[in-house]
Amino acid sequence: MRNESHTLSRRGFLTAAAGGVALSLLPAAPPRRAAAATTAAATTAALACWGDSLTYGVGGGGVTYPDLLAARFGVTVYNGGVIGERSSGVAARQGGRLPVVSVPAPFGEPLPPRTFRVNLDQALPWYERTMVIQEEGTLHGNLGGVPGILNKQGDYRNEFTPYYFTRDNGADRPPPGTFSTDTGVEYEGVDQIIWCGHNDLRLIDAPNVPPGLGAPAQDLVWGNLAKMAAYAEGAAGPDRYLVLSLLNGKGAGNGRTTTGRPTEYYENVVMSLNPRLAAELGPAHYLDVRTWLVQEALAYGGLEPTAKDLRDIEEDIPPSSLTVPSNTDPHLNALGYTLLARYLGDRLVQLGWYPANG
Repeated sequence: MRNESHTLSRRGFLTAAAGGVALSLLPAAPPRRAAAATTAAATTAALACWGDSLTYGVGGGGVTYPDLLAARFGVTVYNGGVIGERSSGVAARQGGRLPVVSVPAPFGEPLPPRTFRVNLDQALPWYERTMVIQEEGTLHGNLGGVPGILNKQGDYRNEFTPYYFTRDNGADRPPPGTFSTDTGVEYEGVDQIIWCGHNDLRLIDAPNVPPGLGAPAQDLVWGNLAKMAAYAEGAAGPDRYLVLSLLNGKGAGNGRTTTGRPTEYYENVVMSLNPRLAAELGPAHYLDVRTWLVQEALAYGGLEPTAKDLRDIEEDIPPSSLTVPSNTDPHLNALGYTLLARYLGDRLVQLGWYPANG
């Protein structure tokens, strides 16, 4: 019998949590975390989709690929997409990356009870540090054996807004250590789709960023994706995780119809990082949705390309008929997400994750 399908939201899970207190090249996964060390409840989800705004569904007008997979296969799907988050934050929420947290001595800052200012990955360069965004600016988990909420007070999307940790109980300053998230514990044993890194690579085009960040950004994204893959691979249950290729949007093409040379983003993502992911992960754990969107998606959907689509395809970017109107945005529209979900679902059937009659 098919289960009732629905998608779990980030907001619903976080509200409940906060109030209810063998791939040889992959790095070793973080140690399994005992259930007693977290407030996370057992999940009903069969599939967790981790990512940024593309997983969240920006541009789709309410249409998301996790929702469509849930409906197709009759299973519960967790949508772990967070708008604007870099791969470090996605990996932290998924469980593959454990941020190193230091707790400096209080310096007179007025804070709510049981709340302490903390630093994440302070020994790393700023662009390598874990940056957790979250819709509410909060994330429940465990710091050095102490359950509580990691949060930003103020502009939680700002790169340099400070972090704070509020204990669920007790008043003592928590010990330094790694921070493990409830979401990472709750969804570690389910099937996983991983799609992130776009916001890391966008840093190379940001103002005031020194040149030459492309290669380090590639290494950073690969490292975080590898940690997520290793964590998924080490979880109890079948070895079922799939990493999706990064997309490129308008203004990030091969330059064939514009400048005559590829953009820096195109060089770093399309020509370097995506092929690296394909080689390292293999066909059982990697799916090149970018190339499919550019070359095959319109025909897959029975659509004739427009003149604008043909120019996009020559530039090696997803066609305008499947994306939001923008000069730079890689987000899909409702049709794009719908076709992507169909294609992704077909691949999951081929991999044996779900039955063909789903």
